[in-house]
Amino acid sequence: LIATSSSLNVWIITIQYFLYHIAISVFALRLLTDKEMKWRVPDVVNCFKFLLVMMFFAFYINSIVYDGVSNINFMYVVGPPQKGLPFLNKDHGWLVYIVHYAFLVVTCVVLCYLKAIIDTIKEKKAPELTLK
Repeated sequence: LIATSSSLNVWIITIQYFLYHIAISVFALRLLTDKEMKWRVPDVVNCFKFLLVMMFFAFYINSIVYDGVSNINFMYVVGPPQKGLPFLNKDHGWLVYIVHYAFLVVTCVVLCYLKAIIDTIKEKKAPELTLK
């Protein structure tokens, strides 16, 4: 939803970026509406593991393709997608930016799995309620 500065140079690249992201979003919505996906709490842990690996992979990719001139920002680990964002900015340094970014990612993942987390908590509380 937020265009990066790299898409401002050529309009065809901007269209390509948005079409790719639309395709990914439609695919994700298709998976959700098929009712084939089972949202389980162990999947939250796997999701966080995968995202942590992807973060280190993004650092590695950014360092490989950086040529000293261009601004490579794969998965936004170097800097925010745009200047002037209220929460994702580098006003207080890169480390604070990465902490904010990680907090935002964790919040989004937990919100996606919130129903599964609540159902698991209810299941653990249910035996206690039946014993009384």
